[in-house]
Amino acid sequence: MKLTLSLLLVGSAAAFQQPAFVGRKFSRSVLSASAAEEAIAAAEKAVEKYGSASPEAALAWETVEEIDSADNSAAYEKNSANVMTDDELRKATEEFQANLDVVKRLTKDLKDHQKHMNSVAKEMQALKLAAPENRPAPKSPELDAALSRAKRMSAEFGNTSQEARLAWEEVEEIASSGLENAMGEDMTVECLVEAAEHCLALEELDRFINYEKITEGGLSNF
Repeated sequence: MKLTLSLLLVGSAAAFQQPAFVGRKFSRSVLSASAAEEAIAAAEKAVEKYGSASPEAALAWETVEEIDSADNSAAYEKNSANVMTDDELRKATEEFQANLDVVKRLTKDLKDHQKHMNSVAKEMQALKLAAPENRPAPKSPELDAALSRAKRMSAEFGNTSQEARLAWEEVEEIASSGLENAMGEDMTVECLVEAAEHCLALEELDRFINYEKITEGGLSNF
């Protein structure tokens, strides 16, 4: 009898104890707004209607706890999605170090190249270029004589005469030979002046040939 009474008292006392989940604070910022609020409201109604120790209230609060745990897990997975694994972090570190080594090597090469350029610039500044000497332009007696003879033959026998043709052909041969010799050597000032003289002689020969064509056939030959 005493044992039965003791059990009844314990059961009655337990009925007035608030369950562990009652009054628990859930993070509403993490819970989805609609599902969490509906679950909490349903749990509060179950407590009012059936009592805090009722199976209905316990089941309702377990539902709230499950929703809270699920939302917290989703939030953790979302935050940890951007976190690199150890292997990814190691690879990223190796790539960064390799790129850093390339930058260091290129920087060293650039500094060495700059030092070389500075050295060359100083050497060039130390060079002193001698002023060119003023020398008279070289003459070609052979070409001058042939040119004078050709002009004389043209004036004496006419531009279309056999004598004038032969004389001007001689001028052409001498001028062409002298021009090739001048252009084949180093392009010094002397060679350039000599080449210019031969070019003038060839221009005069060209004017003679054009005059001959006009005399013989008119402008239709051009």
